[in-house]
Amino acid sequence: MPIIQFKGKTAIESYHRVVPHHTLEIDAKLSTAKKPGLDGNLIIEGDNLVALKSLLPTHACRIECVYIDPPYNTGNEGWVSPAAIRHEGEREAQVQHLREYYC
Repeated sequence: MPIIQFKGKTAIESYHRVVPHHTLEIDAKLSTAKKPGLDGNLIIEGDNLVALKSLLPTHACRIECVYIDPPYNTGNEGWVSPAAIRHEGEREAQVQHLREYYC
């Protein structure tokens, strides 16, 4: 099996052990399902490591694909993507676009 090596790998391997597991909270207003739940496709907003660890209790060995939006461990918490939501109304527009595309 190939092994991925990168600068800081040892620190990351240790760090993930100290981050606690979190529980996913479902926002029914953003769901297209009649009965929102953790089955099927999910869009999770949050810190990458926290979000991934929140999936372990319910989705271990069941996930087929994960898309993680940048930045990737840059240490720059204030960085804002050019595509970041700038107005509250944009969030609903993006949710509606996802509903139209995937539903």
